[in-house]
Amino acid sequence: MSNIIIGTAGHIDHGKTALIKALNGYEGDSTNEEKQRGITIDLSFSNLSRAQQNIAFIDVPGHEKLIKNMIAGAFSFDYVMLVVSASEGIMPQTIEHIQIINLLNIK
Repeated sequence: MSNIIIGTAGHIDHGKTALIKALNGYEGDSTNEEKQRGITIDLSFSNLSRAQQNIAFIDVPGHEKLIKNMIAGAFSFDYVMLVVSASEGIMPQTIEHIQIINLLNIK
């Protein structure tokens, strides 16, 4: 079986967790604090299996104060989905996440 890990990256509230939920039905924001604040705090892990391939997803937080959590998750990425809100465009955490992705040489 072939396995790949795809991570999310992008500014807070740009739809990273919603994209994962649309792809595989997994709601990554499961703690009470995440639900109350409406933001991802911890990394979430989910997957999607197709034939002989397993696609694992790591959803990371986008808030600037949680950048250490983002970096912790990004170390495992094979590929990354950069999520940018169509209504807000590129924001400060988008740029910071791009810089981290480039430093880690992630596709």
